[in-house]
Amino acid sequence: MRRKQVGRILLAVLAGVLILPLVWVASATTGAERLQRLAELTGYRLRGSNFDPVDGETKGVFRGSPSHVTLTGQIYHDLIVAQQWGQRVSRLDTAGSVVWSVKTSLPVVGAELFDDHLVVATLDRVIALAPENGRQVWERMIDFTPSGLGRATGAAILLPPAAEAAPLAVSSADGETSTLPVLPLGMARHLIVRDNEIIIARTFDHQVTRTGTDGSPINSIDSYFPNYVQVLDGDTIAVAEEHANRIVRVSFSTGARTSFASCAHPLFADTTTTPATIVARQARTATSTRGVNAPRSLCDSRVQSDAIYSPNGFHVVDQRYIYVADTDNHRIVLFDVNTGNRIGTLTGFNNPIRVIAIQPK
Repeated sequence: MRRKQVGRILLAVLAGVLILPLVWVASATTGAERLQRLAELTGYRLRGSNFDPVDGETKGVFRGSPSHVTLTGQIYHDLIVAQQWGQRVSRLDTAGSVVWSVKTSLPVVGAELFDDHLVVATLDRVIALAPENGRQVWERMIDFTPSGLGRATGAAILLPPAAEAAPLAVSSADGETSTLPVLPLGMARHLIVRDNEIIIARTFDHQVTRTGTDGSPINSIDSYFPNYVQVLDGDTIAVAEEHANRIVRVSFSTGARTSFASCAHPLFADTTTTPATIVARQARTATSTRGVNAPRSLCDSRVQSDAIYSPNGFHVVDQRYIYVADTDNHRIVLFDVNTGNRIGTLTGFNNPIRVIAIQPK
């Protein structure tokens, strides 16, 4: 190839790299899209992920993010926020300021707050932090890659990736470990041990199962990608249905379901839609807009500001407020449980999967 031809090709490549992004910024349709692209150009690039409703799978992407946390509106509690791809656990006060922040070695898979410590699980270890200052209290390496983290009285429960396997209990006080009975986990992301039963979010089996402490079945409910559960009262629980883009209240005894928060699309806002129906129709919830990550979900906050998109966690407080880890929108959102109104929004996170409201003891 001649030298002049090589030179022209190099100039063309440089034009594509340097000029086209600037043209795209100038022609973007919304301020949010311009901000995102400019953030990428200035180097604030964080690895994140977004669920593609057309292909039906989560894809890793590079998404621009602000360089610090920003609060719009109000929040009423100090919060613990665990970021998956951000590989960070932080405490924020009610003004949205970061009290402390701890970088983890690998992506976070779960976090549980106990009276003595905050227990955090990553892909290769479990650590305990002091909630007031983030100081590390103990650390344990683990010999399997956990799919999630659950809780029992005084212990965090590391969940193995195998469908039929024995979870590992880790004392929140000192990190001592013990093996639990084999349970029908089904690639679980979360579980709660209480009294004489265990509630398991069997994420990839699309069920929330209630068993005895020996694993004997009691009953179960269908749920599309259940990622996190919280016991509300009696047999009523709240569930984060990740790719149904909603948080629902469910009764084990009656099966009745109501919504705490959701994407406004009827497929997700209607809490009676089954996993099979969502799988069949979710491609219709995409919109083809110019920019990064197209086709874009209608649950993307840049399309509907109050929508939630693949929530991985939440915390209901006093049956009045719900803080949502709005994972694929990379933010934390506070909603009023009774009205559904959005009260406050914290942005600047990278795939937050857990949010914990710290309440007075």
